[in-house]
Amino acid sequence: MSIDPSYGLASYVMGRHRKNKVFIWQSRTLKGRVYEFILASRFKVPGLISWKCMHCMQLKDQWKKDGKIIKNLKIPLVLIDNDIIKENPDRPLNAPHFCQGKDAVEAVLQRSKLQFYEQNAGTSGTTQDVVNQFTENVLESVPFNLNATQKRQIKRSLDEKCEKVMKKVLQKRRKESCHQDGEIEEEYRHGEYAMELQEISHALPQNSDADLDRDEDEFVDVEGDDPIPKKDPPQHLVTIHSIPNIL
Repeated sequence: MSIDPSYGLASYVMGRHRKNKVFIWQSRTLKGRVYEFILASRFKVPGLISWKCMHCMQLKDQWKKDGKIIKNLKIPLVLIDNDIIKENPDRPLNAPHFCQGKDAVEAVLQRSKLQFYEQNAGTSGTTQDVVNQFTENVLESVPFNLNATQKRQIKRSLDEKCEKVMKKVLQKRRKESCHQDGEIEEEYRHGEYAMELQEISHALPQNSDADLDRDEDEFVDVEGDDPIPKKDPPQHLVTIHSIPNIL
């Protein structure tokens, strides 16, 4: 199948939750704007997919919450066949756009922040190096054309936003490191305490069960020890037969 040069091949970016792709189209009628489409339905024909305008959907939901009449408002759909755009995304056949799309720079920045965090959460490089490398990769992989002013704007915004994100990443790492150090120290203290208990148990005399069951009255003094002194009974206590018969 030949590709229509007026529409060309579709360009995609990853969605917010990295599950589904987002079809992105740089508007040819609105300068500096892009339209983002999410998957609407798959047909039985392999590769034939219908995409709906995400910004029109968001606007319709907002108008519905505001109580506006949206009964006859249709979401614009674009048909793509095996990545070949089959109709004009600026003017879909089923319904016109009632949104103004999204600013191209804003669209890039919005998706780049999440992407930066996911890619660099475990990076060990310096903040400046990581941010610079990421900014260059973003500018090289943008699926639409940007002029020099837009590129400078994206670079300046990414440098600022990604630096803040990187600081949060570093703070998270420090917290996790402190938590792990605390667990290791607790395990070490627990191990030392267990070793001390084991040493004390080895130092104590090992009494047999017979010794533990022995009654206190059966205690026998060891030869050479001082005998336990016997106490005399109290003087005022006498037996009845010791009283003389005076009658």
